[in-house]
Amino acid sequence: MKDRYAYVIVQRGGWDMWVRGRTYSVNPGDVVLKQPGEVYRDLRRDGPSTFEVVLLDGVATSELVFDRPVLAADDARVRPLADLRGAIAANASGLALEQAIAGAWRALGAASGTETTLTRERSAVARARAYLRERLVEAVTLDELADHVRLDKHHLIHAFRAEMGLPPYEYLTHLRILRARELLRAGLPVVRVAAALGYYDQSQLHRHFKRIVGATPGAYARAHRS
Repeated sequence: MKDRYAYVIVQRGGWDMWVRGRTYSVNPGDVVLKQPGEVYRDLRRDGPSTFEVVLLDGVATSELVFDRPVLAADDARVRPLADLRGAIAANASGLALEQAIAGAWRALGAASGTETTLTRERSAVARARAYLRERLVEAVTLDELADHVRLDKHHLIHAFRAEMGLPPYEYLTHLRILRARELLRAGLPVVRVAAALGYYDQSQLHRHFKRIVGATPGAYARAHRS
């Protein structure tokens, strides 16, 4: 799960990737598009891979939902994304860098097409995700979430899992751990991070953090201490 829009330029190797209930093949030269709050899962890799990741700060003019999260190397939308990567590598600044960033945003917007007109289920899942982000530290119940998106709770769980690959509560846990990583990198003590995220004690944070990140909060904080 990413905390911002990003794209991956694949140089060597390939893999199969799961996102929103579908599997995509990624090959050298392809560009993988990623949006904040989305869940991506690698299913299989063809040996070692080399790739570069470009993270985009700032806010899109509207939520971008990509038709396909993988652009082939010969796709016209790849060029502006590669141009921004080149500008960054050349330490471009000023107008040149701003133009490259604007071009990349336009390319991402062009990659967001038909799926922005969401079906009722997808619209409900999008509203559910937004609701969970807004109430990150609150004890949100499934009934409350279902009422908010106006969808039966059993139907909501099925639709959410089909699109995101995990149920609402687990999605909320991933959001919390993403925020915990930010707070730990900022130097906040583990006990305060747990409290800031609505956990009753450090053990709750410790359990989820280690499962998702692969390290304890304390170890993560020490590794990222400046």
